[in-house]
Amino acid sequence: MTTSPPPLDDLQLSDALDGDAGPDVAARLAGDPAARARLDQLRAARDLVAAGEVAPLPDATVDRLVAAALDPLDAPTAIDTDPVATGQGDDGHGDGQGEGEGDSEADGTVPIVAPGPSRRSGTVPPWLVAAVVLLLLGIGLTLGSLAGIGAFLLGTFSTAPTAGKLAALGGQMQVAGSPPQPEQLAEMGRLQAKLASSSQWSTILATAALALMAVARYL
Repeated sequence: MTTSPPPLDDLQLSDALDGDAGPDVAARLAGDPAARARLDQLRAARDLVAAGEVAPLPDATVDRLVAAALDPLDAPTAIDTDPVATGQGDDGHGDGQGEGEGDSEADGTVPIVAPGPSRRSGTVPPWLVAAVVLLLLGIGLTLGSLAGIGAFLLGTFSTAPTAGKLAALGGQMQVAGSPPQPEQLAEMGRLQAKLASSSQWSTILATAALALMAVARYL
């Protein structure tokens, strides 16, 4: 019992179309009308592509595709929302949709749909960045104000009175015309130490106030 060979597939027919098929394929093609009809279809498709008879995309569709590729975070840029691509009329009710699909089938073009927008994971919302900046600005201004107030109070109620007491004690020692008493020397040492400490803290607080105000200004 003789079994008939399987029908020729498109790969074998493509080889025959390119002239690369073997003698056995050519012999089977000569005795197979269905295979010859399929070969004619492949030849017509090849000639159509070679002739370049492919309708170009509308300018509006090209612009939408470029916009979708450059900025995927923008508003939806799907081509099916474009009246030019979908064939809809100016009234928005799709009056020209059937006509547009018929034209696409007639000229062999395939409708193209742009990819939808993709959301990047891990991005920080702008409102959160603004909130953090405002919070840091408020903290800087508050700390700078407190440091400035502290320096003012320390200078008013500690540095200035201590300097006045030290000047008065020195005047008393000069008026006496005698060597200073041990009590006077001890009091002068205490006042000098207190004056140095309050002056140092006033300088630190004033510097901190200026630095915090400057930082808060450029936030």
